[in-house]
Amino acid sequence: MYASDRPPAWYRDAKWICGILLAPVLAAGVLYFSLAQLTSAPRALERLLELTLLPEGIGAEALKVRQDIDYAPDRPLQLLPGVAVSVAAGEVPELTVVAAQDLLAEALTEALLAGGAGELRAQISDPDLSEQLFQALQGSIPLLVRLQLEAAMLPVGLDNGSRLANWPLQAQQRPGEPVQPVVGVFLMVDPEQLEPLSRREIGALIVGLLAERLLERGLEATEEVVGNEDLLAVLSATVEAEIRSSVHELMRSLLAGRQQQLGLRLERAQAVLVGQAVDEAGIAGVVSAAELEGLSPQEANAVVLAALAERAYNGGAEVLATLLPDAQQAERVQRVEALVDSVTRAAQRRYLRLSWLFGILSLFLFSALVFFSAGLGRLVNPGIAVVSAASLGSFAFSRLSRALPGGELALPAGVRVEGTFGHLQGLVSFIGQSLPTDLLDVLVRNHLAVLAAGGGLIALAVLISVLNLVRPRRKPLL
Repeated sequence: MYASDRPPAWYRDAKWICGILLAPVLAAGVLYFSLAQLTSAPRALERLLELTLLPEGIGAEALKVRQDIDYAPDRPLQLLPGVAVSVAAGEVPELTVVAAQDLLAEALTEALLAGGAGELRAQISDPDLSEQLFQALQGSIPLLVRLQLEAAMLPVGLDNGSRLANWPLQAQQRPGEPVQPVVGVFLMVDPEQLEPLSRREIGALIVGLLAERLLERGLEATEEVVGNEDLLAVLSATVEAEIRSSVHELMRSLLAGRQQQLGLRLERAQAVLVGQAVDEAGIAGVVSAAELEGLSPQEANAVVLAALAERAYNGGAEVLATLLPDAQQAERVQRVEALVDSVTRAAQRRYLRLSWLFGILSLFLFSALVFFSAGLGRLVNPGIAVVSAASLGSFAFSRLSRALPGGELALPAGVRVEGTFGHLQGLVSFIGQSLPTDLLDVLVRNHLAVLAAGGGLIALAVLISVLNLVRPRRKPLL
């Protein structure tokens, strides 16, 4: 090779710089990508809290849960958290659970009939109850309302066609526009939808539209589109009697699972009214008493830990601290506060952003390294950089997954007690044993996948080199 054919010095320097930078940048990208996967759900945090709050194991004595109530004698009592229904303080002393359940059911029924499903949903902020109501509004409630309106209104001239308007003439006079099929009911329908229907089916269609309007906008808005006095009277009477009663019973059944929680709130509020102190130690009410009823200590602890992990995952160690009034529990969590904040939703978003950043930088450096290389170096050089990036992580996490100490796990005592090196060693050990085995395997698997990719590039270069030696007379493959 002539000297003029050799690449300039800056060209060679750029190749080495790209290769040297690619390894640590790609290593960081793989690590942050793995961390983003590990923290995509509160599972790692749940395991961390289990080891922190239950050092003797999840099947030990159940965690104490406090059902707090923020109530003063001169204020109305909210019957259930997450439901905007309250009773006056004067009604609380004599109020029973059954009566309170009836009050809640009646208030929710009134909200539905007065303003429709939107008004009902506005009264509910409890996610579980909101989901139950959503399912009911998608199925049982519309069916119930439509059947009862049909039973009452079809016999009043809607089943035999005696109240039908001349909708075919309307369609001829206003082509392409909807028509009003029933005299005295100002609902418009596409004439093509009416053509295949019998007289009774048209009446049932109009009743169905009235039922939909009732559930969407309430009784008053539904009455506005009924101009016939007979139909209006039947509609109003049916809604206020049969439909109100049926919806009320349905709401009562949805609230049946909240009876224990409702009874506990009433008991505590009545104790406040007579001046009795309500002071119970335990984790602030992250779950209702009904959710823990009949569970073994292990099952109850799993439910409480899942609820705590969900709160901490969304709010971090600061939110978790407010839920742990017990000094010993709070002190144990404080010692792993940094770990808690490292597996939250906010941390997961940070890991994801960093994985994208290092991933884009890695792609740029990989492309530049290929560009500045020549021949088989376009495979070998990136392969060596990729192998270098993944080999350290693969080795470290594989050893960590096999060499973590077993037995009882001690919380890190803190920098002041253990010193910086001892504290870091304790944190690494605690982190490793905090992760479920399959989550720790994610770190190993991701690094091994990148290591295999780098090794594949080198193996491909070796294969091409062998093929070129076997067939020397032909043009080299690279």
